[in-house]
Amino acid sequence: MAEFASDAEPGFLRWLIKSDEELEASQLRRQRQRRGATSTAMCDRGGLVELYGRLRAVQHIPGGAVGSPTVEAEFFDDSGSVTLVWLGRSTIGGIVAGAQLRVRGRVAIREGRKVIFNPMYTLEAGQS
Repeated sequence: MAEFASDAEPGFLRWLIKSDEELEASQLRRQRQRRGATSTAMCDRGGLVELYGRLRAVQHIPGGAVGSPTVEAEFFDDSGSVTLVWLGRSTIGGIVAGAQLRVRGRVAIREGRKVIFNPMYTLEAGQS
């Protein structure tokens, strides 16, 4: 085993010890770059962006913003996250944790976090 490890490419050894989170981020980065989407790290307040990534968590808030129901989702790509908020909705078909999607909208800042209200979205099939 020691001989194999010493003969192995350094990149291969790095790949073997990557965490699940690192592997997911690497995969999302490749997919985002192929689609020409912006990284969440590059999103600025007021900017109109198109993002590609995965939903880590989705929740329904019955009395959300301005007293109406909302669906909120944590959207993650390889560089960070943005909160997606759909106002006046209690559920949205396909918007579930683990879903991959392309999102388009204007970035706002709420409580120090990047947020996109009522984003347009397209559900995407996960690819490597």
